[in-house]
Amino acid sequence: RVLWLAAMSNRALYSMLQHVHGRFPLPARLPSACRSHNAPKDEFLVLGIESSFDDTGVAVVHSSGRALSNIVQSQNHKRTGGVVPFEAGPLHTQRLPRITEQALHTAGVKMENIAAVACTVGPGLAPCLKAGLEFASELCETHRKPLLPVHHMEAHALTPRMTHTVEFPFLVLLASGGHCLLLLAEDIGNYSLLGTTLDDAPGEAFDKAARFLNLEGGGAAVELHAQRGNSRAYPFHEPLVRQRSCDFSFSGLKTSLWKAVQAYSAANPNALEAQVVCDLAASFQYTACRHLQRRTLRALEFCRTRQVTIHSFVVSGGVACNKVLLEGLRHVAASASVPLVCPPPALCRDNGLMIAWAGAEAFRRGQGVCQTPLHDQYFHPVWPLGRSVQQDVLDAHISAAALRDIWK
Repeated sequence: RVLWLAAMSNRALYSMLQHVHGRFPLPARLPSACRSHNAPKDEFLVLGIESSFDDTGVAVVHSSGRALSNIVQSQNHKRTGGVVPFEAGPLHTQRLPRITEQALHTAGVKMENIAAVACTVGPGLAPCLKAGLEFASELCETHRKPLLPVHHMEAHALTPRMTHTVEFPFLVLLASGGHCLLLLAEDIGNYSLLGTTLDDAPGEAFDKAARFLNLEGGGAAVELHAQRGNSRAYPFHEPLVRQRSCDFSFSGLKTSLWKAVQAYSAANPNALEAQVVCDLAASFQYTACRHLQRRTLRALEFCRTRQVTIHSFVVSGGVACNKVLLEGLRHVAASASVPLVCPPPALCRDNGLMIAWAGAEAFRRGQGVCQTPLHDQYFHPVWPLGRSVQQDVLDAHISAAALRDIWK
């Protein structure tokens, strides 16, 4: 913890720590500083604070799942071309008091009406997590409220339980700009990791694709231009097609797109033609979505062979806003006779409401309240979710031949 704090002002040390945490991650469990408590008997409100990346979010949720407020403010990175952790952290610190006041005002409540404060403590950028945790700890200490540390990815996984009836166990695909996970959610705090990305996240790949094609708007721009393109114009190779796992990879696909752009530019010195851009976008999106769908279908088949009855297939995270992907995953779920559940687009992106709800789920069960002094809390820039069963998936040797029907 001392090293992370020192790294706030030292870029080289920060990069080194991120690398070390990547090689030796923290245990996939809630901090030992959390303890059980008496579950609330009545209805209650939870304030949620999200600051893991570049979105500052604060929200108030009722224990029934009713959203009373959800304020999100994004940071503008046009000047730097991306998120700079050492600038993003102070921006969170600057904005959190005002956004919290706005969230309470919108909800029509005061801090004395709040039962507990939930806060993202990982994974994410260290300066951003530090800013949110320091603010939440100070807020709890001032108003004598319990603090509920929340895993960012678990919050994404649990969000559909706020908007839909989703019973455990369920399969969940979390796809965003920084993560890509396939999990079997068996209960709150009980997850089995079937697959994860071996390199880049899908959201990051889509954003890079937009940059290669000189499109403004990131992944959404790729989806928009793909509507007017031919998805078979450029036969990009689907990643890991020979590997019988549920893991993902997007770096090779990203490189293939870059090479296609370079090859066209070499033969045509002028700017990319509009139709070529659309065809490249459509081909990239088709291959990326097919990759996500194929791994998901293998995960559903793995659960079936293990005789695990899946009640729902949940898709969450920013990439879930892609309509082409969502429609393809709907067919995948239907092939396994499992209903697909996806939160509204506003809740697929990072927000304080999902953090508040994840905290409320634990608080209702009498779990997750911090035991150590508030000034001694810590964050987890790298924090795995669930126990890995990736080797079990490989050992199951689920052949790609069993996955062909859906592509006919």
